[in-house]
Amino acid sequence: MAITSGGFVGIGTIAPTSSLTVFNPNTARFDLLTSSPGNPSFGYSQTVRADGQWILSTNTGSSRIALDGNGFVAIGGTPTPAARLFVNGDLRASGSIFVGNLFPSGNQSVCLNSGFLASCSSSIRYKSDVQSFTPGLDLIKRLRPVSFTWKSDHTHDMGLVAEAVAKVEPLLVTRNEKGEAEGVKYDRVAVVLVNAVNEQQTQIETQQKQISAQSQTIQRQQAEIDALKSLVCSRNHSAKLCRTSR
Repeated sequence: MAITSGGFVGIGTIAPTSSLTVFNPNTARFDLLTSSPGNPSFGYSQTVRADGQWILSTNTGSSRIALDGNGFVAIGGTPTPAARLFVNGDLRASGSIFVGNLFPSGNQSVCLNSGFLASCSSSIRYKSDVQSFTPGLDLIKRLRPVSFTWKSDHTHDMGLVAEAVAKVEPLLVTRNEKGEAEGVKYDRVAVVLVNAVNEQQTQIETQQKQISAQSQTIQRQQAEIDALKSLVCSRNHSAKLCRTSR
């Protein structure tokens, strides 16, 4: 160990470059322990390896934070080139999360589940109190599509207003931590459209049956008219109706 005239301390070197410099050609490490080194109650070790990896681990050797020489970071694991930040466990943010670019392709929707990103699921395994939802065409007719400009980046867009949708059907909106209407569940609007289409299809089938019945009635009436006409003409060939038919 060496202490320079300027107060710099070197361990494993006589030329410290900072207030404390620890040098080892293979792995430089120092420990912070809560009790004896042989059996510490708890502690942390800070290690720098020759390959450039910096590791903060517990006294049992479990890695808590690791940073490799290329700047890739891992929390609770080992840095991987597959991601600039690898977290072995849940990642929670109390503020906003900004994503510059999303992965270019995918075949599943993403939903929020109690603040966690999750695959959108519709399995009965995750549901209880399942009941039929019947509103359809009448509900759709009360929704008001609008065009608008986003305040954040001034882009022009179209859609629905969450507050207006909440007045029509509260199940079609998401809410923030204050209980205010925040977003529209556009995928649920499609569920209402299924009911609306079924209602219209029922109306079309009912009208087709009515038209078919009316057509049969007209055909029957026409047959009766033709029979009466034939009877009249057989008894009075000079009748105007009969002359016209000839």
